Amino acid sequence: MNNDKRNAWRCPVCRVTPQSPQVCEEPALTLTDLYDELKTSRTSIESKIDGVEQQVIDLNNKWSSLESRLAGMEERISTTEDKMETLSTLPSQIKDLQEQVACLKKENNERDQFGRQNNLEITGVPSRSGENLRTILNNICTKVGFVLDQSDIDCIHRIRVFSTEAKHQNLRPPSIIVRFTRRVRRDELLAAARARRGLTTADAGLDGPSTNIYLNEHLTPANKMLLKRAREVKSELNYSYVWVKEGKIFVRKNDTSRVIRIVSESDLLKLK
Repeated sequence: MNNDKRNAWRCPVCRVTPQSPQVCEEPALTLTDLYDELKTSRTSIESKIDGVEQQVIDLNNKWSSLESRLAGMEERISTTEDKMETLSTLPSQIKDLQEQVACLKKENNERDQFGRQNNLEITGVPSRSGENLRTILNNICTKVGFVLDQSDIDCIHRIRVFSTEAKHQNLRPPSIIVRFTRRVRRDELLAAARARRGLTTADAGLDGPSTNIYLNEHLTPANKMLLKRAREVKSELNYSYVWVKEGKIFVRKNDTSRVIRIVSESDLLKLK
């Protein structure tokens, strides 16, 4: 451009007074300085990148640990669910086991009672040192009019008193158990004793105060408890009869009502 056009692009001051070129007081960066600065920046960036990489590694490790813990929790939850499912079936299993135990107890009691079918139990006879049980039995048989043969008796003994019953020993002497060789002979003696009624220790040839003695079928402990409960229910409900025949317990409301066999406690509950 010519001078006129160049002056048109200047400010008013420069148009009047020509300006001298401006000189930079600070020297420009050299390539070496620029390289060093870039190198420093690179080192800093690389350091930051290394820190980020380490953080990523730490995060991965934490995530792996978390995944492992979650897997363990899932396994425990699965195990707990299996146990809960098993527990949910426990009531029915317990009920089945209780029924099986009750059935086994019933069968065992029936076998035990069958093994006592030839036995006679005599209660109320005081125990004395040097006593002769056969003589006592012979005296009872003579009193009720029963002819006892020596071949009728297999064995005769007192019931063993266990430690749990020792405190009651002074109140109730141990029973005498007579095992007959034939059940029919036992039944005949029982019938004769029941017809006679009112047997006492004096009838058995025993000295001292006269007390009642009783002849009964030899029941198992379970059947004795059941008979005791049947007698209690008899009093509560005004039943007329409770008796034992061949190891079985029966009740009857009156002479015209039906005979009911009592096998378990539930049978007594049905009477109420």
